[in-house]
Amino acid sequence: RRRVRRRDDRDDSPAGEGPGSGEDRPGNAEDGFGNENDGKDIGRDMSESRNHRIALFPASFDPVTNGHLDIAFRARGIFDEVVLALAINVEKSGAFSVEERLDMLRTVVVDEPHLTVTSFVGLTVDFAREIGAGAIIRGVRAMSDFEYEFEMALMNKHLYPEVETLFMMPSQQYLYVSSSRLKELARFGRDVQEFVPPQVAKMLRERFAEPFREG
Repeated sequence: RRRVRRRDDRDDSPAGEGPGSGEDRPGNAEDGFGNENDGKDIGRDMSESRNHRIALFPASFDPVTNGHLDIAFRARGIFDEVVLALAINVEKSGAFSVEERLDMLRTVVVDEPHLTVTSFVGLTVDFAREIGAGAIIRGVRAMSDFEYEFEMALMNKHLYPEVETLFMMPSQQYLYVSSSRLKELARFGRDVQEFVPPQVAKMLRERFAEPFREG
């Protein structure tokens, strides 16, 4: 038996968005993440039994959107446990700190069974193997996302053949929703509450309260 481990929430290393339009692309061999997961137990045993199917859903969650949750809830129908793991990129900063993003995630899934929130530093495939996950969930919105994710899935398969990658398309109403686009809308004072949970919409309003000014 193993326990899911997470990075100490007090870590001051900022995390940012990944390359291209898929800003939630963490833990790749060329991303510049660290090589170790220094963490502590989140107090929940995760069985490695073949009868307990664990999926890892890694992302930057800056912030978490309804598109993220759509994929997580649907993946829960396939697996016994879905681990929403905030991938910490020590070389990039995000709109929200690691602690803020973890708080948002925990708030929106607190009453949801079979969903676990954690964080990690390092390669996604290494963390998947550490927690006993048999699959990595990747959301794909467009062909540009797929080309990048396909190459990385092949590399992960080479590193750990026993870990599969499952590509999931978001539901139709979330195909155009991304964290980076929502942050841009919030900066211009637009209402984003239809795209994110209410708690997240509030934090976006507060973070980008200053109106946009040219020059």
